[in-house]
Amino acid sequence: GVFPVYAGLHKWAPLWVRKLGLEWLYRLAQEPRRLWKRYYQTIPPFLYLALKQLVTVRPCRLGKASLKAPQEPAKTSKTNSSVPQNPAMSHHRN
Repeated sequence: GVFPVYAGLHKWAPLWVRKLGLEWLYRLAQEPRRLWKRYYQTIPPFLYLALKQLVTVRPCRLGKASLKAPQEPAKTSKTNSSVPQNPAMSHHRN
């Protein structure tokens, strides 16, 4: 975990390892006896579920429509007469 690193008991992974997101592999190399079982039990199910999601994702989610920027909502007209209007802003009306 992070506590032994912050306490100075374990070294930080090199920056390039952290940037690649492989700090878990660095930790496994440092403490294989302690971590192999945890990684053996958690990484394969994660990979399976991640690949399953990639394979079964609906085509419309990968289409161009999902890449478009969100649209702003349509502006509504100010027809609500119950809202008091500021007389100083009257020149900004239609």
